[in-house]
Amino acid sequence: MGRRKVEGAVVFMELYGVQVYRGGIVLHRDQRKFGWEGGQFGPLKREVVRGDRKPIAAFSEPSRKRFEFIAANCACEFKSLITLTYHAEAQNWEDVEGRNLRIVRRSKTDLQRFLNCMRKELGHYIWVQEFQGRGVIHYHLLCEGEPSQERCTWAWLRATGEWRDEQAIEHAVKVDAVKGERQVRSYLGRYLGKGRQKNLPPGIDGAGRWWCRSRGLKLVMLRQIISHSPQGGNMRHEAVCVLRSFRRWLSGEVHFRVTSGMFIDWPGKLSARAVQVVDGLIAFYLRSISGVEL
Repeated sequence: MGRRKVEGAVVFMELYGVQVYRGGIVLHRDQRKFGWEGGQFGPLKREVVRGDRKPIAAFSEPSRKRFEFIAANCACEFKSLITLTYHAEAQNWEDVEGRNLRIVRRSKTDLQRFLNCMRKELGHYIWVQEFQGRGVIHYHLLCEGEPSQERCTWAWLRATGEWRDEQAIEHAVKVDAVKGERQVRSYLGRYLGKGRQKNLPPGIDGAGRWWCRSRGLKLVMLRQIISHSPQGGNMRHEAVCVLRSFRRWLSGEVHFRVTSGMFIDWPGKLSARAVQVVDGLIAFYLRSISGVEL
């Protein structure tokens, strides 16, 4: 589970409990092993083995699922879809694979320059990278601002150094107004990452982060129940009862035994039912308990 926090809402929970979002559910179960250690009973320490950090070689399914969850639950209204790409002509001393590798290695720096230049015009955003059929990387960026085509084009060409390339001036940037926000979010979150996205083109051993979001981007969280934290503290018996009952209900809804995990619900129907279930369980178990977050 990740540990990135979004404006008071814990995404992919650090704490033990359940979070119901507008378009999904996150359930985090205490999976620590308990026993006697050092003369007292408690959670056993796990040995952490750290190895050399390897390049990110594919858009993994867990990463794609986290990105889809964020795309489904962003609180802002996205108004523009921006596509950023390279003309990327091969130099005399390199082949096609060498060109693709050169572009990948500089692309994150170029993207950061573009974002720094356009931050006020973009507002909150999410981006995801994709590889074209010819192996050149490009980016899809969904933002709540409405920057002009000309402004985005020159900001990107200045970042990439292709401002003198006539083909890049004409084709490197495309800015589209978002007409169906849910459809665009679904396209980024569900379609990208399939097929050729799972593996890198030949000659490329790593592509860095496959997606990111702007700092402070809020998610729409509807309900939250926390039983306790990993650092210790008293486990709230009533909250544990709520979580156990909720897991049994969710198992019936998804037709397999649920212990923990992340469930994406684009239509929002499962989340709406989950809110009603959580409220009913709270009313039954936690009538006299204060401090429950709703």
